[in-house]
Amino acid sequence: TIISRSPANVLKHIDRFKKSVKTPSASVLFTISPPSNSSDLSDLVDALTVWPNANTIGCITAPTHSDAVTCSIALFDSRKAVPFRSTIPGCEQTQVGRWHSFRKPQSQESSLNVASLLEKREQGKNWDDLWSTGGHEDIVLPEELKSVDPSRVRDIFYFSDRSPEGLSFALNASFPRTNALGLLASSTPFITGRSVTLFHNEHIYDSGAVGIALTNDNNVDSRYAFHLPSGLEALGETMVVTDFEGNLINTLNNANPTQLLLSAIRRAGIDTTSSNAMTFKDDSEFYLATIQSPTKNANEFYQLHSITAGDPSRGTISLNTQSSSPPVGTLVRFFYRPCLIPSTLLNTYAAISDKNPARSTLAFSVAPHSTLSEQNPRVGSHDTNAEPLFMGNTFLAASENGFVLSRRREYSPE
Repeated sequence: TIISRSPANVLKHIDRFKKSVKTPSASVLFTISPPSNSSDLSDLVDALTVWPNANTIGCITAPTHSDAVTCSIALFDSRKAVPFRSTIPGCEQTQVGRWHSFRKPQSQESSLNVASLLEKREQGKNWDDLWSTGGHEDIVLPEELKSVDPSRVRDIFYFSDRSPEGLSFALNASFPRTNALGLLASSTPFITGRSVTLFHNEHIYDSGAVGIALTNDNNVDSRYAFHLPSGLEALGETMVVTDFEGNLINTLNNANPTQLLLSAIRRAGIDTTSSNAMTFKDDSEFYLATIQSPTKNANEFYQLHSITAGDPSRGTISLNTQSSSPPVGTLVRFFYRPCLIPSTLLNTYAAISDKNPARSTLAFSVAPHSTLSEQNPRVGSHDTNAEPLFMGNTFLAASENGFVLSRRREYSPE
């Protein structure tokens, strides 16, 4: 990863890295945050998308440091990597104001539709299965992945538009023993004229996804870690899920979850009544975090779901999740964000090791929205006086649109 206020410095490092590559054929994964000058962005994209004897996969992302360009590059042996391009539709995004002019319309038949899931549920189909697959009964993979043996795929990394659900469901169904980590590319309508900007070799796309599947290697292992930002504050004590359905949690500790949350909010003295109060729907200020297992440390969390709705009378709370809610027996805890601007980034790390002490790390982060960064220039800022900042063995990328992490399913021996 190269971080610099000077696009020329970034170009020099890219050129130096290209010259150091000894692999006869490679697959390149890259991200780039846009400099202020559009011609500088064109030069950087040209340098990143054209490699000798290589396939390239990339996207435009948010800067990790204020007023600086962030460029990350990962190199993989093509014999152990399968690049792919996906056009699998996901959930259609709500269109507000002029944003619709930057999006291609999707038909109701091609996009995922919650109403259709409810209809199938009424037909007697299992709600949790429907929610986890998006209602897709026929799983269609990207063309490049159709002939790949699922048992050989170790990890999948991809960059997507803001509707990754279709691809995520397909990967989960077809590669159940594979970790899949996807970054939702930054919004770029005022930078490139596209809703998002994805790169596959010398092609540019404004929808779908591009990615790379890594096949097995006995000398390589990977570990994933999910980190909450320090800006989140815990509400109440650890609880246990005692009833759930789809993306809904019906009871926690055999009690009304919405009332439990409201009680925790009152004890914390959080304003929920004035014009400046936090709400479930508008700002997604309240969250439910899961702990992987009872044996884990109470501060080591596995997932974080924003709470989108709560019913004080019925008790059910609704979670923003692509999979079903945490199952019965899962340890969970409420959190809230005390201010609109997060103090740190929300990260997930894929630490990839070749049994060497120098472990390579790929990290995706949720960056503050650009308008929030402008309101508070301290957000995402770090000391870049000693530039350029070069981070070896590290691939760091951020987006205000977030990321998706699907961990491999654990299988017990028969």
